[in-house]
Amino acid sequence: MEQLAQRFDKGLSGQLPADQLAIGHSFAILADEHLYWGLVWWRYKGDTSKAFHNLANWLPPKMVITVLGWLFSGRVDKLLKMHGIGRHTDEEILNICRNDLKAISKYLGSKPFLMGDDPCEVDCSVFGMIGQIVWNAPDSPLLIMAKEEFPNLHEYCLRMKQRAWPDWDKHLLPVR
Repeated sequence: MEQLAQRFDKGLSGQLPADQLAIGHSFAILADEHLYWGLVWWRYKGDTSKAFHNLANWLPPKMVITVLGWLFSGRVDKLLKMHGIGRHTDEEILNICRNDLKAISKYLGSKPFLMGDDPCEVDCSVFGMIGQIVWNAPDSPLLIMAKEEFPNLHEYCLRMKQRAWPDWDKHLLPVR
């Protein structure tokens, strides 16, 4: 985010006081390092790679078999263990993600965005991960958490989507 903000001279957090910048930094790391790996775990282990089996609708079968065989021959397990999250049980991983979502939800409260009335850089990181849960993790326990336990996070994603991408649906690939 910092590199993009510098490159395009679009810093969204310059007006924030130092304490909010520190909190925002912490939430961005939580999203990028905890929730990301929770999503990796779900997609490749918890969901038994259903998402990748669905790629067969988009790619030629021989290519799918080759790519999936190469990508998933123990590499995901190894990466999850190297990160540390893969050393936990499935239940523990879900609890780690639940605690992360709970922290974000509590801090967000009833505010429209994490730091107030307008989105800032941390909203981009957090939206990126929670948006993956909301729109790209169907039937996952993470989606159930976001909708049922932390509905303000689901609503937050809808607000961010509308604010930053009002033409979102127009740019989606059609389902085949």
